[in-house]
Amino acid sequence: MICKQRTLYCLLASLILMLVSACSPTAPTGAQAQPPAAPTSTPIPTAPAVARPKYMVQRGDVQVTLEFSGRWQSRDQVALAFNTAGTVRQVEVRRNDTVKTGDLLADLKIDDLENQLASAELDLETATTNLQSGAEGSVNTVADAEVALANARLRLQDLKDTLPWPQLETSRLNLEAAEQDLVNAQRDYDDAISRSDQAASVAESAYTRLQDAKNSVRTAEASYFSSAQSFNSHKTSISEQENTVIKAELDLQRAQQGGGDPTKAQALRAAQMKIDQIKASIAQSSLYSPIDGVVLEVNIKPCARLKCGATIPSKLAICWPT
Repeated sequence: MICKQRTLYCLLASLILMLVSACSPTAPTGAQAQPPAAPTSTPIPTAPAVARPKYMVQRGDVQVTLEFSGRWQSRDQVALAFNTAGTVRQVEVRRNDTVKTGDLLADLKIDDLENQLASAELDLETATTNLQSGAEGSVNTVADAEVALANARLRLQDLKDTLPWPQLETSRLNLEAAEQDLVNAQRDYDDAISRSDQAASVAESAYTRLQDAKNSVRTAEASYFSSAQSFNSHKTSISEQENTVIKAELDLQRAQQGGGDPTKAQALRAAQMKIDQIKASIAQSSLYSPIDGVVLEVNIKPCARLKCGATIPSKLAICWPT
């Protein structure tokens, strides 16, 4: 099998050589024979190069401007309205006016309230005069209250100065010393009875000292508890005396204000209460600016009759520019 393959390969090689020889041109002989020319490469034509653009640049900020239309609106707006019914007396502001916090914007006709306030202020002045005259008539009462207050303060200071804390501290130290003596006596007694070679008298003496130490501890404890009780009782007396001083101060205040005549003091409080009520009603009949800002809208006019809580046409808007 191998021999057949080699023979076949040899036949194929001979056939290829014959074909190559037949196709090759016949070389010239004699004087006509010339050396073959050297091969030259043909340049491949190239596409024209694309010219790159050039730019002149410089350092600077790039600005982008956007133009659009919009509507400005205040960040904070407050709509105000009267909380009570009435007739508008005056309007102090107009649209686009600048106002400050607490400025009066508008109010209602409150002639009656203003007259009532003037009358109530006269009543308060009269009540104050009556009360002061009553106080002047009770000079002795005021003097007695001043003396009582001075004595109460002196008693309080004396109690603070005589606080028995030294006795309490001494009792505490004595108790600690007695407890230490008891510890030592117990140790000596335990040592005495633990030795068999000790005489009986030594153990008896140690036992006696131990009993004496226990009695001393009980005595020191009783003394300490007694001192502590006295100290606490003294502090209670100080607290009671402080209350006495407070009462004396109140008595003096009532005496200076004519507290001896409750009717006059009550009349004074009633007059003051009436004034406060009238002022509250006047405040409800007036509009004040709650912020600093600009008036956006005014829908109220003088002589207009308004219902309680009405917002139109009693509305007044104020903005706070950002």
